[in-house]
Amino acid sequence: MKYIQKKYNLFIPVIEKFISGINSFSDISINDKLEILLSLESIGILTPSIKKKVEFISKLDINDLNIVNQLTRQLILIKYDIEKEERKNFLNYWILEGNHKKEDLITISWIFGLGVEDKANLDEKWMKYFKDFFIKTSKTLKSITAKSWMPNYLEKLGFNDISEKIIASILASRENNGSWDGNFEKTIRVAYALSTSNYCKPIEMQKTLSYIENKLDRIPQLTFKNSSLILKLFFRFGRFEDDLKQYILNQIQFDSNLIMQKDLKQLLLEGDIKKAITEVKSHCNGSPNLENEIILIASRMNNIEEFNRLGIITYEDYNSQRNRIIFSLLEFIDKNFSGS
Repeated sequence: MKYIQKKYNLFIPVIEKFISGINSFSDISINDKLEILLSLESIGILTPSIKKKVEFISKLDINDLNIVNQLTRQLILIKYDIEKEERKNFLNYWILEGNHKKEDLITISWIFGLGVEDKANLDEKWMKYFKDFFIKTSKTLKSITAKSWMPNYLEKLGFNDISEKIIASILASRENNGSWDGNFEKTIRVAYALSTSNYCKPIEMQKTLSYIENKLDRIPQLTFKNSSLILKLFFRFGRFEDDLKQYILNQIQFDSNLIMQKDLKQLLLEGDIKKAITEVKSHCNGSPNLENEIILIASRMNNIEEFNRLGIITYEDYNSQRNRIIFSLLEFIDKNFSGS
């Protein structure tokens, strides 16, 4: 921890805010949940507990979400490559059936951007339509934040020269200090959107990154969204390295292990040994040694259940052996998931 604090210094509040969002996932807003999951995917962190969080998002009723959260959720489905049928239905409703026409220009840009991200599910003619739309809109759209996503979309469509020109025009609109309009939040959003294009070079963004870094100790309270965007941005430009990624992974695994320990012990207290065994195995992360140990415990459990069913052992022996299995599971949990 001291090494991380020394190396990343001003970014520690950003890092800790992000980690706290993951570890208090059930208590934060839906907006923050969505943003954190997008950041984890971008950074390349995926654990069983994160998969469960993604699954939770995938099961949300979109009718309970506003349009912004609906579209952000759709991006999560694309990035994690899940719910393929729902993604097709989304494209059918918004694009093929023309329902995007009811929305404002910024929302349409976002919907078409999702079409580009999921272009395998659309006919090629739509790619030309999107290209023409983004080129035309980039010349007239007043929102520089929305415009800053267009280089990424156009690059994915194969129009790299146009992508570079839009990036150059957006970079030219910065203040001398590297910000856009001297606005910290706007600068983070525009900078991250531009960074998703390979034609936005780190050297071109240096003064913007410096502006963000120099502002960190003057921001009274970082939001989960801003923390997430800063992490993604600085990882993309190589300012954050794998040691920080491993630190974040360790911190969220430690927390989820503590929660998992509590839940599993509760299952054992309630006598639901088989469910506890299944849950423990799902947290072994593919480790052959851990899985083999659990398989042996599961085999013992199956044997005594069968012996009890056949009347081979007495009720007292059955209970005695069940208690030994519970003790073995508790030992296994404490040894492998204590975070020590």
